[in-house]
Amino acid sequence: MFGWRDTPSFRNEDPALSIRMFIKEEQFYPPFEKLFKIEGRVIARFSIDQSGQMCNPEIADSINKNFDKEAIRILSSSPVWANTKEKCTMFTFPVGFSSE
Repeated sequence: MFGWRDTPSFRNEDPALSIRMFIKEEQFYPPFEKLFKIEGRVIARFSIDQSGQMCNPEIADSINKNFDKEAIRILSSSPVWANTKEKCTMFTFPVGFSSE
């Protein structure tokens, strides 16, 4: 059985939940998009290397350059992940932007 404990973990928790909390804590809403209440979701892809560092963050599905930049900024500031493996592990994750 494959579960979150078999993958690199973020803050020693399920990465799907803990990275979502990290994004909420670190997110800065771009001013133009906030003013005009532009919302949406970008899909980001990144790898966790053998040392637990996030590498190669990229946008797989874009809606707006400012949201893309912010998603990359947040993910690039990620602290070291734990429970890393002998090879890189790839993740795809949505980064949502809501004006509320």
